[in-house]
Amino acid sequence: MTTAIHWVHLLAAVLAVGGVVFVRLVLIPSAASDEDASPFVQKAIDRFRPILWACIGLLLVSGLYNVFLVAGRGGFAVTGYSHILMTKIVLALVMFGIA
Repeated sequence: MTTAIHWVHLLAAVLAVGGVVFVRLVLIPSAASDEDASPFVQKAIDRFRPILWACIGLLLVSGLYNVFLVAGRGGFAVTGYSHILMTKIVLALVMFGIA
């Protein structure tokens, strides 16, 4: 079960970050020079938005599961994982803000 949750978390992160990077760095700039591409870009963004929100939900649920799993083993005190966790949470919030 834990391995499946880790894979869900990883795949949701890859899909969310990859999709946002693609839209921001490839799709929007390539359509900026063409007036006819604007409806296409808007339609593509509208189709990606539900996927992105599903990924964010999966990241939140699987991330909380992972935190409770580490906390249950005493991982915060032993490994200093709390600093890494806070960095990951801040980066996730930045990504959610960009999205």
